[in-house]
Amino acid sequence: MDNGTFASLVRETGWSLEYIRGQPVSLLSSLCAELLYQKALEDYRQDCRVASLMSTMANLWGKKRVSVEEIVGMPPERRMMTPENSLAKGTTLQKIKLADGQEYELAPVTLNILVAIEDEFKLPLSEVLASGKVAPIRFMLYLQLKGKYSELTLEKVGDLVNMEILSNIGSVIGV
Repeated sequence: MDNGTFASLVRETGWSLEYIRGQPVSLLSSLCAELLYQKALEDYRQDCRVASLMSTMANLWGKKRVSVEEIVGMPPERRMMTPENSLAKGTTLQKIKLADGQEYELAPVTLNILVAIEDEFKLPLSEVLASGKVAPIRFMLYLQLKGKYSELTLEKVGDLVNMEILSNIGSVIGV
């Protein structure tokens, strides 16, 4: 998310920047999608008012009938809220079974976790994820686990992820 998105969320919701950074990315993503839809719908209604005048004038003087939809197009569509993209996504804890056979609860990925990854690797998140390296995956998993399992170290988390788990971990931790 860029600074403009953060500014929009602060303006539209009244939430503080600190509060927004503490929310799961999935919640913020769904909220942004809904805000964009509402803005597009507002713009569409305004465009329809102007198009109504234009079509009336065109229909009075022209031979071909022009509808409002021909001028402004169809209204925007709301992204369907499914369990995969609903506002509640990311608020429930996911579980993962690691190499020791134990099941661990993962905290949702929040903006604070993403910022910590950027700080750790001294690169923008997009570059970290595009690097193809596994160190960011280990670090993200560690950050998701450390709140509930304070005894785990970064190295211990790395030991608990074998190749079989690593091949499935991207969908679990949200990478």
